[in-house]
Amino acid sequence: MSARVDEALKAAPEGSHLGGMLWYQGETDAAKEDRAETYGDRFQTLIEDVRGLGYPDLNIFTVAVTGTTARLPYLQQVRDAQLFAGSSTGIAGVWVTDTFGLPMFPDGLHLVTKAQVELGERMALQIFTATAASAPERENARAATDDPTRGWAIEDARVSNAENDLSCIVAATKSKSASKDGTISQVHFRSFAKLLFFLEPRPTPDDRLLVLGYGAGVCVLTAALLYSLRQIQGICAAEGGIDEAHTLFPVYSGGTPAVASGSDEQEGPKSSLTPPSNIDLLEGEVAEARWDDATLVYAASCNFDENVMLDVARRCRGSRDCRRVITLGKPLPAVQLRQREEGTVVNGEFKVVWQCQVEGYRGGTTVAFVHHRV
Repeated sequence: MSARVDEALKAAPEGSHLGGMLWYQGETDAAKEDRAETYGDRFQTLIEDVRGLGYPDLNIFTVAVTGTTARLPYLQQVRDAQLFAGSSTGIAGVWVTDTFGLPMFPDGLHLVTKAQVELGERMALQIFTATAASAPERENARAATDDPTRGWAIEDARVSNAENDLSCIVAATKSKSASKDGTISQVHFRSFAKLLFFLEPRPTPDDRLLVLGYGAGVCVLTAALLYSLRQIQGICAAEGGIDEAHTLFPVYSGGTPAVASGSDEQEGPKSSLTPPSNIDLLEGEVAEARWDDATLVYAASCNFDENVMLDVARRCRGSRDCRRVITLGKPLPAVQLRQREEGTVVNGEFKVVWQCQVEGYRGGTTVAFVHHRV
């Protein structure tokens, strides 16, 4: 490797120098317990060896890998080591770009093409920051990226602009979003925004979104703030779930914000936005949704049993316009619907085209599956 670098520098224009090393690796280590446990120490040894070749201040640009726990059972140990290396208390001159939440192919290991482009753009931004800034500025910039979920919200202006209002929703729901064993029933609004952002094609004004399950109110309002959709319908089975959304957006339910004596506003989350008239929030069961109106379905299905998942799959297959379906925790089961007279399969079937990890509000994660009708 050192010889190839020397040859490249000789062939480069006069005054060129080695600006850094890109290192994207870790999936193999995440599949084996012994390698995952020693990943941090071995990564530090690698950096020391490379810098010992005559590049003592070399910047190292690396990636915090992602995948599914089925393929990579020790993924979190490797990710922890990678993120620590790039933190302000980790290894000097190491910059880490997180791939968490980027869409993967159904193999649960490789990023889809659009996600690879997104990752490249993020790494390019870090390379520019590291090579253009002074030493104090580099450390400040690196410390600002310690939170692996902050970068995406900054890059996506639409999420950033809505973040204050969405945080009002988070404040009222985050305490109920994860169970004691770490599983999640409701995704963080930023993870939900990522799912919509990476859809191909992205949601348009012609789309009609149907949201099912716990947290429907939050996801409906999130989608409304980020996209101009023709219709957004939410069906929440959790008692009181829709009431929370109505409280956060009092104008929607025909009320006014609560005011205490002396005209001071009461403590609690506040939102400056009024939900558009195309929102329909209901408490009920899956069967009560208007399936024929939906072009895109999102099901918070971590807690759905087999019968409910089969019902969702049948209704998606039988829907006239539904083209894309997102589920949490489990993909749509295979179902066969047949027309009574002709005996042919109705409307094609849904296939998983990519999947990614998504976060809850208290550290839990699950896998989101994106299906397209084929």
